[in-house]
Amino acid sequence: MNTNYDLTKYVDKLYSPAIKKTENTHIAEDITQEAFLAATAALWHGKYPDNVRA
Repeated sequence: MNTNYDLTKYVDKLYSPAIKKTENTHIAEDITQEAFLAATAALWHGKYPDNVRA
C-alpha cells in the first residue's frame, strides 16, 4: 500500500464547495482545515484510505 499521501492537491477540491455551501470564506477555511487535520491524524495512526478523494 502506498503510504505517501500528498493531501495538498485536494485543498481546492474541498475548499471550493465549502465556500459555495457556506458563502463565507472564514467558515470554509475552518472546514477545510478541520478536514485536513482529521485526515492527517488518521494517516498518522496508520489508517490509509483506499480512495483519498472519497
